[in-house]
Amino acid sequence: MKKLGFIGCGNMGSAMLKGALAANWCQSHEVVIYDTREERMSELSSELGVIPADRCESVAEQCEIVVLSVKPQQYEEVIESIKDHLTEVSIIVPIAPTWAIKAICRVAANPDLKVARLMPNMPAQVGCGVSGYVLTKNISKEERQTVVSFFKTFGDAHEVSESMMTAVGSVGGCSPGYIYMVIEALMQGAVDLGMSSELALQFAAKAVEGTARTILASGTHPAIMRDAVCSPGGTTIAGVALLEEKGFKGHLMRAMQASAERYEESKVDE
Repeated sequence: MKKLGFIGCGNMGSAMLKGALAANWCQSHEVVIYDTREERMSELSSELGVIPADRCESVAEQCEIVVLSVKPQQYEEVIESIKDHLTEVSIIVPIAPTWAIKAICRVAANPDLKVARLMPNMPAQVGCGVSGYVLTKNISKEERQTVVSFFKTFGDAHEVSESMMTAVGSVGGCSPGYIYMVIEALMQGAVDLGMSSELALQFAAKAVEGTARTILASGTHPAIMRDAVCSPGGTTIAGVALLEEKGFKGHLMRAMQASAERYEESKVDE
């Protein structure tokens, strides 16, 4: 048996694949991939040395861990095609945010299917992702250790209840989109003050990266860290006061709620 398989090799799938290889969690000859885009498979096979498959069923037949990295609307078709090709050791890893474990098992016609539901995010592309995961109870302790160690090759991973997946998607999956907008706004503000766009991007992006690192390193509440950089009557507090007046935090919280509502509308439970 091969160790790891991917059905779909888009941005997220390839990020997870590269993370596993970079961390030496597996070797390239232990990985089988399938994508409907032959040029994509050829590219990854040449770059990474992984094994291309001619159909998704081949991935299911050969691999212990099978990552479903296709679009949510393709899940039912893919699961239908592979369900009779899975083995007793197969663990399915769905990463579509709207597909619940019950729905995966229903389509697979197997209530005892081993499922490790995962919700990663885009920073996985640089090994700095954060994922929420839920494991079915029939996954053994040894299998659990293997699966979780795989998840940690492309960032942090936290076990949550399945009911928390909406929150995981909102704060982990969607928030990079909001942060990109913050960086863009900071960049544009610096350009307006006379800085070149290239230099402004470096200042804005590194400020966000560094600020996040200080929070994680200290474990201090963000509000306390914010107050620490606001000198009385200073420049930072002037900007913070304006953001508070305009409802900056409230808008972000409402954006997360909007994302959560869309998730709830779209999820496939059973």
